[in-house]
Formats: sequence, structure tokens, C-alpha cells
Amino acid sequence: ETPAGKGLVMNPVLGWLRTWWLTVPEPREQSITWGVVYVALTFTGLVTMLYPPSTISVVLGSEAMLMFSFMLLVGVLLATIGGWMEFWKLERLGIILMASGLALYGSVVLTLHFQSDESRLTQFGIVVALVGALAGRYLMIWRYDFRPRAELTTGG
Repeated sequence: ETPAGKGLVMNPVLGWLRTWWLTVPEPREQSITWGVVYVALTFTGLVTMLYPPSTISVVLGSEAMLMFSFMLLVGVLLATIGGWMEFWKLERLGIILMASGLALYGSVVLTLHFQSDESRLTQFGIVVALVGALAGRYLMIWRYDFRPRAELTTGG
């Protein structure tokens, strides 16, 4: 408790969260959302590298599955560092790697759909949606190598 009144002492965890929140690049809600997407793709790349799906590996081969997971992991790493540092040229490179890896995976999923009795359209639709989301992020940041500063774009 502080002399100013009850309840004004900040919990250390809340203080850490507030400090962390203020380091997140603006717009923070979008940065957090993309951070969640990048974390999910990191886990996807790791799991794919360690435990490749057998039906996809049969069509693509273990080397290509390794390449797919590597493209995801390196792409996520570049995009995360670039996004956090507001170095959009680096984030775009990461997005291109991730989308290329996902396109490779999606092409195999679509091939399997037509070669088997089972439908793979749900998987394919999710891959297309994710590539579309990554394309959306790419288009949001395509114009500049670095995030423009407010004083440069508003004249203030």
C-alpha cells in the first residue's frame, strides 16, 4: 500500500506485463495476433521436422518434408525478428518463405485428394486460408522497408 491510497501498489507481474505491452510495436493488437500466428507456425514446423506426417512424406519424400519444415521455421524466425524490429523487408522475406513452404504442402495435399478415396479439401482450405492471411500481412507492409515513423508520415 502506498501513502496515496489503497490498492495503488502495482503487482510485479502486472508491472512486467505493462512494460512488455509497451514494447510491442503499434498497432499492438495486430502485432500480438501475428505473434500468435508465428508461434503456431513455429510449433508446426518443429513437429513436422521431428514427426513428419507419413501420408505426406510418402508423396513428397522425407527430404522435401524437411525442406518444408525448414522453410516454415526460417520464415517464422525472419518474420518474427523483422516484425518485432519493424524491419518490414526482413518480415516480408520470412512471409515469402512461409507461404512458399505452405504452397508446397498444399500442392501435395491437393494431389493426395485426387489420388485417394479420402477428402483432403479441409486441409487444403486451411492451407489456402493461411497463405491468404500471410499475403494480407505482406500487402500491409509491402510499401516500406521499415515501419514509417509518425512524424515522417503526418508532418507532425
